[in-house]
Amino acid sequence: MDKLNQLIDETWSFHQKLKKDKETKDILVPDSMPLLWLGNFEDYKKSNLKVVTLSKNSSYAEFGENNRFEKMDYLSQLTSLTDKDRDRDIYINQLNDYLSPE
Repeated sequence: MDKLNQLIDETWSFHQKLKKDKETKDILVPDSMPLLWLGNFEDYKKSNLKVVTLSKNSSYAEFGENNRFEKMDYLSQLTSLTDKDRDRDIYINQLNDYLSPE
């Protein structure tokens, strides 16, 4: 999990830089966050079938209009990983649970 934690920290750090950079801050979606995956990451790693989808911005087709963060109550308020361990764990759990049935 150390490599995953490092990737998460680096991605959030880079995202924070983009939010402050004069050339990129105005083109980022307000209140956005990096979404490294959606669905159970551990199951994905064990699976023989690997499918990767890349997207600049999530669309309404995936999330429904104005429902992008409906299942991510905590993440909708997260703007940085302030308490790295706690926030990272919540981030991982909410991404893993996103596609699970309610």
